[in-house]
Amino acid sequence: MLDLKNREDAILVSETELETLKGRVENFPKELEKAVRDTEKTTRESLERNYRFQMDLAAKELEGEHKLNYQIINSLQSKIKEQEEFIRQLTHKTDEAGTQVQAIALKALEGASFHRYYPAAEDNKKTNQTIGG
Repeated sequence: MLDLKNREDAILVSETELETLKGRVENFPKELEKAVRDTEKTTRESLERNYRFQMDLAAKELEGEHKLNYQIINSLQSKIKEQEEFIRQLTHKTDEAGTQVQAIALKALEGASFHRYYPAAEDNKKTNQTIGG
């Protein structure tokens, strides 16, 4: 009898375990689907978060490049203005120097013309220097 009681208990445990396993087998597709949905959701959120981060980072890098380019443009425009002012000053100095050279050349020509037309004045100077000196 004891042996029969032990067998009945074993069979009862086995039947309970079988029912539990049948319940799990029946619920497995639903549990699997839920696990897949949860994993998809977690993965999607992670990918979206990484995508937003990458997009924000790219936008900030692009903004930084734009600011740098703007600063470079402003710097170059300032340098152009400085060079234009420097060129204007050099042009003015060149014009002044040209005017001075023309004045000097004109005086030299006038002096040479005076001696050509009035050689007696030159002789008088020499005579006056000889007599006076």
